[in-house]
Amino acid sequence: MKTTIAVIASIILVGSTASFASAEGVPDWVKNNAGWWADGTISESEFIQGIQF
Repeated sequence: MKTTIAVIASIILVGSTASFASAEGVPDWVKNNAGWWADGTISESEFIQGIQF
């Protein structure tokens, strides 16, 4: 299940940043949320809600 969520998150991130050629990269809050999710600090649903927000 985590692999599926990771793939979906990657697709969302690539799709959202691909249209911004001058984007500076992934925002720190997204990196923090991904780290917390990977560590098990937050649940998959909390991670998804954060990305959707």
